[in-house]
Amino acid sequence: MKVVLFSNTSWYLYNFRLPLIKVLMKHGYQVVTIAPQDDYTHRLTSEGIVHYNARIDRRGLTIIPNLKTFISIYRLYHRLKPDIVIHFTIKPVIFGTLVARIFTKAKIINNMTGLGYVFIGTTFLHSILRPAVQWIYRCVLKLSSLLVFQNHDDRNYFIKSKIITPKTPRSVIINGSGVDIKKFYRNKNKDAQPDVHFILIARMLYDKGIQEYIDAAEVVRNKYNNVVFHLVGDIDEGNPTAVTLQTINKWVERRIVKYHGKVDNVIPLLEDVDVFVLPSYREGLSRSIIEAMAMELPIITTNVPGCRETVVEYENGLLVRPHNVPDLINAITYMIENPEQRLKMGKKSRQIAENKFDVEIINRKYMNYLSKL
Repeated sequence: MKVVLFSNTSWYLYNFRLPLIKVLMKHGYQVVTIAPQDDYTHRLTSEGIVHYNARIDRRGLTIIPNLKTFISIYRLYHRLKPDIVIHFTIKPVIFGTLVARIFTKAKIINNMTGLGYVFIGTTFLHSILRPAVQWIYRCVLKLSSLLVFQNHDDRNYFIKSKIITPKTPRSVIINGSGVDIKKFYRNKNKDAQPDVHFILIARMLYDKGIQEYIDAAEVVRNKYNNVVFHLVGDIDEGNPTAVTLQTINKWVERRIVKYHGKVDNVIPLLEDVDVFVLPSYREGLSRSIIEAMAMELPIITTNVPGCRETVVEYENGLLVRPHNVPDLINAITYMIENPEQRLKMGKKSRQIAENKFDVEIINRKYMNYLSKL
């Protein structure tokens, strides 16, 4: 059987879904990936994966670019004639589902990896766009063979908004894409040291709580001289909430943070820090958090869908309110002043990662649902 995995970036498929692709290939599926060409496309093909480039305009709902996207997908699906299509991110879900249902006989699995900025944002533009996107989802998602959510809150939101019903289409919860706990494993002991290092790893988007992290870091650094804040991640220029490099450089010049840019292998960084922080406004299920958990780090994150699922408060981390800098300052201060508790929380993080977020557990669930289509 031929399975197509379609996302808006090759980066996503390589970094988040490569283990699933390998499991599919191991079980005898003929796997094809589709995404716009980027720096990670050649990494997919170097794994022996057949890949096709697709045209996707990520900037909005304008007619001509989206019509080109639709035509691009139609040509690929018509040529490939897949038996199963698996879509990730909003435009592959919308356009891929329409093309697959109209022009193929493929089973359609749609993954809701997060609600996105249209649902999270609070501006007037967001209030205009949200009903339109909900209507599109309502029309498209009912064509799914299976709908996969990463947390219960997102699924409940879709039901309450009448985008889907509890039974149509069939929807299930799978805890994200998982983490390779054999790869993300601490090789050196982490002892309580005088200097305390905090790290945030994410795309450089304001929706990830970047500004709150910077504001909290500035206050804390004025109080403690033994604290270092790290910022890691790529600048996503195609996203409306992107933080500019110019802005980040100003933070660096003021010595608020150390910016490492885009890093392919975050394990050495995670081994050298003490606490992971992600004050995101909402996630599907944060991959960066569970990677940090596997590396025995305590977590500070927000009490929002896709983040709170990773933390048992005061056991492996602390939850703060979104958009709330004083909350974040208090949580950071607690971690600074309680070094022994940090170490205990880190050990608990690893235990939760092994029991709940191991990629092998996640992929077994995925393959089980796939076999029942």
